[in-house]
Amino acid sequence: MSLNNEEIRVIWDFLTIQQSPEKADVIFLFGTQDEKSPDRAAELYHHGYAPKILVTGGYGPFTQGKYKEPEAVVFGARLEELGVPREDIILEENATNTGENVEFGMRVLAEHGIPVAAAILVSRQYMMRRIMATFLKQYPDIRTISCPSAGSYEEYLSWMDEKTPGRAAARLVAEIQRLIVYPGNGFMEPVEIPRKILKLVHKA
Repeated sequence: MSLNNEEIRVIWDFLTIQQSPEKADVIFLFGTQDEKSPDRAAELYHHGYAPKILVTGGYGPFTQGKYKEPEAVVFGARLEELGVPREDIILEENATNTGENVEFGMRVLAEHGIPVAAAILVSRQYMMRRIMATFLKQYPDIRTISCPSAGSYEEYLSWMDEKTPGRAAARLVAEIQRLIVYPGNGFMEPVEIPRKILKLVHKA
């Protein structure tokens, strides 16, 4: 990757959507390898922003060899450790991508008789723009609030590049490429990408 840290930060800032939490019907927690996400969901729950947490995720490409159980089970256990009552945690253990997270997660909520007019979305910071566009495609009438997990850009850069230099930039560029391609495949609503971001992706 030929991007410098400042340029990588520009992409990070575009992808990350951080909104103030609001009252909602459910906290929609996406399974990933980001173990700070359940901590954020538990924090929101304990502050009374939603009465239930839906955890969605089977095994993804980054968790297949890392977790011995589906992402939803791993995150659900962490939520219980953080004091969230088991009866307020709903698991969806089969989704393998973001589209399925939304589709399968909403199906499970319906099976539990939980109507959703507003959902707080929790995942890794740089995934939030794609997650919101995916949710908008499938459920345009549901109000979504983006509340990603904690962690600074510097922490992300250090963690990603510790063993593989350039990995952080590659992951963010791949995320932009998904925003370009996925709407054409019907997976998400189109996202307007600033020209400066497209230039950086081309440079990379």
